[in-house]
Amino acid sequence: VEMQNRVVIEMAQCMLKDMGLPNSLYAEAESIAICILNRSYTKVLSFNINTSLDACLGKKLAHFRVSGC
Repeated sequence: VEMQNRVVIEMAQCMLKDMGLPNSLYAEAESIAICILNRSYTKVLSFNINTSLDACLGKKLAHFRVSGC
């Protein structure tokens, strides 16, 4: 759990720094990082359901776009 928390923190910090946004938007960046992780592929699940969110909902979801678009 601690390692996953560190991944979320580092993702949020990288997104803010890369886009040149202030630290006041950290909560939103952290929320987006968690959303990305929930929709990322994992080897643990079967090949038919590749993401943890797909496993929970039982259907495929994909709606990513670049931030700022």
